[in-house]
Amino acid sequence: MQTPPNGFMKDDYLFSGWIMLRLRPKEYDWRDWLVNICQENKDNIINAEFDCHVTLAGGIHRDDVIRYYKNDAFPLDIGGFVVAENHVSYFDNESSVAKFAIKDPVSVANLWEFRNQIFAQCRCLEHYPNFQPHITVAYLKKGKRLKETSNVVPFAHEFFIDSISFSITQN
Repeated sequence: MQTPPNGFMKDDYLFSGWIMLRLRPKEYDWRDWLVNICQENKDNIINAEFDCHVTLAGGIHRDDVIRYYKNDAFPLDIGGFVVAENHVSYFDNESSVAKFAIKDPVSVANLWEFRNQIFAQCRCLEHYPNFQPHITVAYLKKGKRLKETSNVVPFAHEFFIDSISFSITQN
């Protein structure tokens, strides 16, 4: 059997999860916008992300997160907002994922710095060296896309960072 990385024990996989920044759009209500997207695309959407966030790291051990939360060790000095593109793009894996890419150089640099700080403080199973920050909109049936009317947000696309959170693996 292969040894788990970074000091993890076999059962530690059950206690790992994701660290996310919860976001709030500056100029509109995410949930209202997403309800409209779901109605327009109801035949193709498998699941929508009503909790607006950017995932920073996966495979983080729960005990490390609890320890650092208690010590207020997670820095939140990455800036008060991130800027995302205002049109939907996609990537495909077991389903098609509709997302807003984050390509603003300052936002990307801040998110990478925050990821590096997390990795320095926590055991991590998944590093994703090609990490490309994004805000997931919805999971679609494989190969499907949102209707053209759903692909653009007609206003500035700045998101305030509301909080940091940890979501444990549901397996």
